[in-house]
Amino acid sequence: MSSNDSDNRTHTDNDTDTDFHTSTGDTAHPVRDRDVFAVLDAADEAFRALAALRFERLRPADQRALLRRLEEMDKQVSALSRRLLGRLVATDPPVEFAGAPWAQVLARRLRISVGEAQRRIAEAEGVQEARSA
Repeated sequence: MSSNDSDNRTHTDNDTDTDFHTSTGDTAHPVRDRDVFAVLDAADEAFRALAALRFERLRPADQRALLRRLEEMDKQVSALSRRLLGRLVATDPPVEFAGAPWAQVLARRLRISVGEAQRRIAEAEGVQEARSA
């Protein structure tokens, strides 16, 4: 693991095993934080393997199909990110940020502008409202 990987993997900094609850249909089931990060680590590994492939050897039709699949994956990741962000901003900001508003917390943590953080929060809150309606 590179130093960059360890900087971005805060789940390894503590050994807590927090339960999260997800809902699939009518059945809610607990998800442990280590399960979430194990799946995310596997996705990172799969992405690195995909990025290492030589796409120029693919036929143009296959390149277009790959581009379409990557676009679908990008949309799925964006939707998941909005869902997570919507849940996160519904809570109080972490105490280590001295009561700063979520937009400032996210701007610092994600290294984005406060304006971009506000845009993402508004988008995520819209998704949360639509899901609860």
